[in-house]
Amino acid sequence: MKKEFTRAELLSLNSNEAIKILELLPQSKQSFTVVDILEAHIIFESKWWLISNHCELSLDETKELAYKLVEMACIIYKNKYPNDFRVVACLKGIDKFKKGEINTTCLIVKRGRAYGAYENDIHNSIVDADFDYPNKDEENNDAKYAYSYAAEIAKAAWKVSADYVGGHVFSFDSTKDNLHPDCCDYDIRTLEPNKSAINSIYIAFLKLHKLMLFPKRDVKIFNSLPFYNQMLKQILIDFFK
Repeated sequence: MKKEFTRAELLSLNSNEAIKILELLPQSKQSFTVVDILEAHIIFESKWWLISNHCELSLDETKELAYKLVEMACIIYKNKYPNDFRVVACLKGIDKFKKGEINTTCLIVKRGRAYGAYENDIHNSIVDADFDYPNKDEENNDAKYAYSYAAEIAKAAWKVSADYVGGHVFSFDSTKDNLHPDCCDYDIRTLEPNKSAINSIYIAFLKLHKLMLFPKRDVKIFNSLPFYNQMLKQILIDFFK
């Protein structure tokens, strides 16, 4: 894991994001820890860009960070759907699997249920957005995007469990009917499942921020956003210390 960058290293990345980061760091310093960058008043997207693309996490480190982020995001999910335990059960299943308390088959079942939650949440976000903003315009599309933050968290739980059932995620084959995300009939694409899960948490937070434009729904989530932002920041700081 890379925990420190020199000014020259950041410049060598040839990115506008790196320039944005450097502009808001002390000009007198020539090197910065990742914690320095996380604590600085730099936009969320730039920090995430650096962590996702240039901190050189090993597979085990990526797995650990993905799990911690999804665990935190499950608090948000439970506030949205307090009676839907599928996503939380998937995460708890990963923990039990790592301890040898359940087998792969059991975790696959929990993973499949988390995917079912994702599909339900996508449907709910569309229905809610159409109800609140019935005109099929840009505002309606933006609402669908923002409202689907919980679906993104469910997707992250599904993805983070992928590594524990073989390190694969599955792509849909539209020529086959009634397939489940964990069926062997799916075309398997070897990816970086936990990096994919980390990206889903990032997207979930982008959607939560977009939700600020639509405060009449999910008021409790809306009011709690500063707290969630601080939780996310603290998890990243603790991880990179």
